[in-house]
Parts: sequence; structure tokens; C-alpha cells
Amino acid sequence: MGVRFNHSIVMVRDAHQAAVFLAKILGLSDPSQLGSMLLVHGNSAFRLCEDEFDQVLAHIHAHSLPHWTSPGKQNALCFETPDGYLIQIMSTSHAFDDVPFSA
Repeated sequence: MGVRFNHSIVMVRDAHQAAVFLAKILGLSDPSQLGSMLLVHGNSAFRLCEDEFDQVLAHIHAHSLPHWTSPGKQNALCFETPDGYLIQIMSTSHAFDDVPFSA
């Protein structure tokens, strides 16, 4: 089976606000409750098709979120959430498609 990334726990000030924000900006379904946690369901990485990537970028611009790209990396960017943690997204045309996870 190999190693697969399953989930990540992110410490935030307001779990509901953070989960709703992340689901909305990535175009995912509403978060679900599991005990004291809110789950945002997506695939194992924030790898998007070109149209989805453009939609997220437009949302980032519309909300004036701090964001940046890495030099030489086309269609990959990091943005800062309202709680100050960083999320990286990349399009499916990204040059590192064979690298499934980085930390």
C-alpha cells in the first residue's frame, strides 16, 4: 500500500471559523463535526485543476490574503489564513507532480 498522508491537525483560535474558511476558499463541502474537531474533507493534498487553482487565487485576491509564490515554481503558492497558519496549493500542471508530500 505504501505510505499515504491521511490528515493534519491545525491548532487555531476559532475552529469553526478556520474550518469554514478553508472549506470555502478551496471550494470543498461544509466541515463535519467529529468530537471536538471539525473536519474539512478533501483529497490528500491541495492539488487543484487549473480552473480550481484560478478560483482559489481569485478568492485570495478578493480577501487580500497574504500570499506568495516560490521563485521558478509556476502555479504553486502559499497563503496565510486568518489564524496565521500557511497553506500551500498547486495546480495539477505543477512541475513536481511525482512528489506527493513535502513538509
